[in-house]
Amino acid sequence: MVKEGSLIAKWNHELSDVQGIAVASDPKNGPLIAAVTGSGEELMVKEGSLTTKWNHELSGVDDLAVASNPANGPLIAAHFDGELMVKEGSLTAKWDHELSDVDQIAVASDPRHGPLIAALTDRGEAMVKEGSLTANWNNEHDGAQQIAVASDAVNGPLIGILNSDDQLLVKERSLTANWNNEHNDVLIISLAG
Repeated sequence: MVKEGSLIAKWNHELSDVQGIAVASDPKNGPLIAAVTGSGEELMVKEGSLTTKWNHELSGVDDLAVASNPANGPLIAAHFDGELMVKEGSLTAKWDHELSDVDQIAVASDPRHGPLIAALTDRGEAMVKEGSLTANWNNEHDGAQQIAVASDAVNGPLIGILNSDDQLLVKERSLTANWNNEHNDVLIISLAG
């Protein structure tokens, strides 16, 4: 179920048998809605309006993440069988294989800094890249349990991890910035820019 425009807007039934969702929006491209169905792990995506037709993107998907900005368009990431696939610019763009041995994914995007793609590997490595799909991966931290990212044109990337000691570590503005220990005994992390 999705609504747009106001907290008192009417709910729209979008899709049934859903096991995961991700949403994003920008002023040029409108809402970006992605869902993984429970039967067959099909990744379905729509953009532009709540009444737009769904596009089938991939099969066998375990996890998904989306972002969007008016300069670069939609950024869609899918994770399945340990592989991270990403596309940017349109729903018809080609999928790029980004990384293997992946457990968790997160994406963000802004018009100035471009895509911010993060993956947590099965070895606990927090891997991040910024600027384009062809940028090099940076190992930001070892021993991570969770990863989250956000980005905005003024402040740039915001990266958060939950380390093996349940500490929330956060860095901002650059992939080379120092980590700040924000809080201990953390269970779940989420970021916004």
